[in-house]
Formats: sequence, C-alpha cells, structure tokens
Amino acid sequence: MNHDIYLRLNGTTLEWSDTDGGTYTAVTPTSPSTTVNGTDTVTFHGGDGIQKIQKIDDKAPQPNLIKSKKGEDTNSVVVTIKDTTSTTEVDSYSIKVKPDGGGQPITVDPKLNGGGNP
Repeated sequence: MNHDIYLRLNGTTLEWSDTDGGTYTAVTPTSPSTTVNGTDTVTFHGGDGIQKIQKIDDKAPQPNLIKSKKGEDTNSVVVTIKDTTSTTEVDSYSIKVKPDGGGQPITVDPKLNGGGNP
C-alpha cells in the first residue's frame, strides 16, 4: 500500500496532512504515527515554505522499518518499508527540511508503526 504525507512549513513549525490541501497539524513525536506493513511505500511531499526535504532517517535504537529511500534533497521522497514488519515494532525516524529562502534546516522526529506483513 502507498501512503502519502504532505508537509508544509508554517513559520518554523513543520506541519503534515494525509491529503493534499487537507487539514494540517504539527509534526510531533506522535504525529504522524503512520501504520505500515511490509513492502509498503510512504511518499513525503514537500509543500508551502519547503525548499526541499533533505533527509529521512531512522533513529537508533528503535527497530528500523525503512528498507530504502529515493529522492532525498528533492520535494518528493519515497520510503520503502522492509519486507517484514511486526505489529509490535515502532520506528522513530527524522524528517529534515530546508526552508524556502534559506534559514536553518528544521528536523522533527515522528514514528512509523509496524502493522504486520501484507
């Protein structure tokens, strides 16, 4: 299954929505908390106020659910989830974005939740 996460900057606050132009809320350690299954993809779309998504990274010591990433340093990063996941796995990861017009990059650390195997 493909999941889409739309990102935008509101001042220095990174916000997200699961629909383009939908209701946006602040990215926090618990939001978005996306449930993924083995081989799913998650596409991060950079929007208003974001020059580019610089990096999506797993954070230790959590289990790593991210198998691969494509498109870092662009406005559309596709993350593929490892082939097998457990419903007990919760993976902290970081999103680092570069604001339009310069300024310091902003990094926020939400979670991926294992939903099991497809």
